[in-house]
Amino acid sequence: MPSPRIYTLCCLFSLLVSGLIFADEPTTDAGKAPAATTPPATPRPAPKTPFQMLTEGTQSGDVKPEPGMWSVHYKEQQLLIEITPAHLNRDYLVITSIARGISSGMIVGGMSWRFGDEVVWSFRKVGDKLHIIRRNPRFRARAGTPEADAVKMAYSDSTLYALPIVTQTPGGGDLVDFTRIFMSDDEQVGRAIGPGFFFASDRST
Repeated sequence: MPSPRIYTLCCLFSLLVSGLIFADEPTTDAGKAPAATTPPATPRPAPKTPFQMLTEGTQSGDVKPEPGMWSVHYKEQQLLIEITPAHLNRDYLVITSIARGISSGMIVGGMSWRFGDEVVWSFRKVGDKLHIIRRNPRFRARAGTPEADAVKMAYSDSTLYALPIVTQTPGGGDLVDFTRIFMSDDEQVGRAIGPGFFFASDRST
């Protein structure tokens, strides 16, 4: 039979071991372990709309918005314009001018290029395209007359471009890619300079 002193030491050792086992499990006043708490989740930013991705630019800031008669967003090689329903089926006078000349021939900075023969444009939405219509303002006849039928057949409006609508704008309009018009030499300025000259889109802004 163990002595009382040995028995007492065994009891103290058992209490110490029990304390070590349960020391890392804190309890509440009720004797229960508290429920695990998770940190609040960080809210994710709302995904960008196609319009934002096309017009907000990148970290280099290469998209430049320009307000005006039309809101314009442009990079070096792309020109996007916001067209609202109020812009459709209206007449616009288009005057082409030379911004910077070459000090030779007819290519002189500030000169009107069409030599007084300006054109009238109108916008018409057709499906997923925006049609650029060149209006016929020169020939008119009284409606309901044979002359009016003859003018309609011989001098109709012309569709110059069918531009892609890339997405809708927040205001209910359309974001249209106008690059085809302004990044080209449809005005044939190069041909007027002389043989061997042409428009180089990869070196133009």
